[in-house]
Amino acid sequence: MANLLPFGTLQTIKTISTNQENLYNSLMPEVERADLQPLLGIKLYQDIIQNPSEERYTDLLNGKDWTDSDGFKYQMKGLNYVIAYLFYARYIVQSSLKDTFSGLVEHNFNESDLADQRAKEKLAKQAREVASQYWEECILFLNYYASTYEYWLSSDKTPWKPKIRRLDQIDTSDSERCPDTGKRYIT
Repeated sequence: MANLLPFGTLQTIKTISTNQENLYNSLMPEVERADLQPLLGIKLYQDIIQNPSEERYTDLLNGKDWTDSDGFKYQMKGLNYVIAYLFYARYIVQSSLKDTFSGLVEHNFNESDLADQRAKEKLAKQAREVASQYWEECILFLNYYASTYEYWLSSDKTPWKPKIRRLDQIDTSDSERCPDTGKRYIT
């Protein structure tokens, strides 16, 4: 199965070293499953990966300018931006690590110094914050076009909407999951 965000598209949004395509290929499925799927819900995520070329999903992935019923115009960059920055958050922490027969090692070259772990974590945090901002645009778009994205809100319960400051620290207390969508609901 192909990744939702191809390597070339990632490079136009958030550039990484071109010799890291193998790392991209190993990290991107993790990003899609561990980071994106919980945001979208299982059914919507599955529908997107099974039908990525449908117009409604190309709009969601690639972004779209749209106008609400009050005439206010929005520019939604799309899930590709969310995915790119979520990927970068994982990539920046793991890019210098190599798995060898003797365990994980960090390569070091005479001409350069490795960034310390705190600097990597700071960059990862910043990338998650940017992803969160792009995700807010997607939420507005999905809520407005909920009838087009039937798996986005498919229950009469109030959907659980966490206040997302960091995508890796979502509060899940006092919630249960909808068996159809995988979304959490306040009971």
